[in-house]
Amino acid sequence: MKKKLLLCVVLALLLSAVPAHAEGDSASTIIDALCNLPDISVIVPASAEVFINPYKLPLTIESSETTAQIVSTPACIENKSKVPISVSATVTGSIKEGSDMRLTSYSTQSPELTLTSKSAFVYFEMQASTGPGSAVWDPEYDMDKHMVVRNGISKTKKNIAVIAQAGQPKHFGEFRLTGDCVPVPRYPWTEADGIEVEIAFTFAPLSVWTEVP
Repeated sequence: MKKKLLLCVVLALLLSAVPAHAEGDSASTIIDALCNLPDISVIVPASAEVFINPYKLPLTIESSETTAQIVSTPACIENKSKVPISVSATVTGSIKEGSDMRLTSYSTQSPELTLTSKSAFVYFEMQASTGPGSAVWDPEYDMDKHMVVRNGISKTKKNIAVIAQAGQPKHFGEFRLTGDCVPVPRYPWTEADGIEVEIAFTFAPLSVWTEVP
């Protein structure tokens, strides 16, 4: 949780530096300027699941069917604060012990590539929404907006999303893991394959007139 204190300190110094004069005898007034900082209150899910679906089998997630290769269960942050918040995220991936798969920094579906290794391209996306299940996801990976999950490497993106204050539209922040993988690698996919992803969030308050994309 971040709170910006510099502006408050400057304000206190400026206000206390202005003297008050009375005719005849001198006098002064000291004003103690206090900073009114909002409390940040959010609900963050403790866990979620992600499925690697190399053969594009039909999967039913929360009553919705998909054949995507990388599928995560719905996950959503709710902002219960009186102000909008900026969300920063740090994503760290790790490959399941006993798996010989690898995580790539590029899509495995690029037409110029012919990959035969057991590889997956997984990235993190977050969008402000009006409620669970209402996010409009980007159609493809965008390096300016998303974070690629790498094995044993932490990636941080500041201000990955802006979420409105409680009671306003888009006061939810939905996030997911998505991507693709090599469907038929040289060494086939097995039940030993899998990944674990840790996502650490940091929240900072914004002014109440902040526009939420």
